[in-house]
Amino acid sequence: MLCFKCLCRELFLKTRVRPVACSVFVPFVYMATYNTKIWVFNPALEDIASYIERWEIRLRRAQMATDAQKRDLFGEECGPAMFSALRNLAQPQQYDALTWEVIKALLVAHYDPQRNLRVERQNFQRRHRKQTESFNDYALELRRLATTCNFGSALDDTLIDQFL
Repeated sequence: MLCFKCLCRELFLKTRVRPVACSVFVPFVYMATYNTKIWVFNPALEDIASYIERWEIRLRRAQMATDAQKRDLFGEECGPAMFSALRNLAQPQQYDALTWEVIKALLVAHYDPQRNLRVERQNFQRRHRKQTESFNDYALELRRLATTCNFGSALDDTLIDQFL
């Protein structure tokens, strides 16, 4: 039989989850440790605009007011590939001299190049529903593809035409 302290240490070493308990007799309540991997940019999963939007939310919740605070938190948690790319894009400026607005502009300019509208619309029109794909997943994928097509107010009609 392990004592409470040994049990906590053993659980943490196995799961990397910090146990929190009110007393020895109360069942454990697990609180996940902070995961910085969610702040690493993955172009296969999201575009740079949504990545920056997530960061804006993160910075508001952390109550980061100054550019230095925003820049430092971003530099700590954005991941090594993003940080290296940002340092290279900012040359000859040093990272410490960048403002949050400049960081966002550099990232958007690099990761969101100009798209050919005709090619994007062609990709939208060629997308057909797969046999194993649910209608909701297909509709969501069409909406994702439509974001780069600049359909404007004709989006709903275009989606209906594509469904038919």
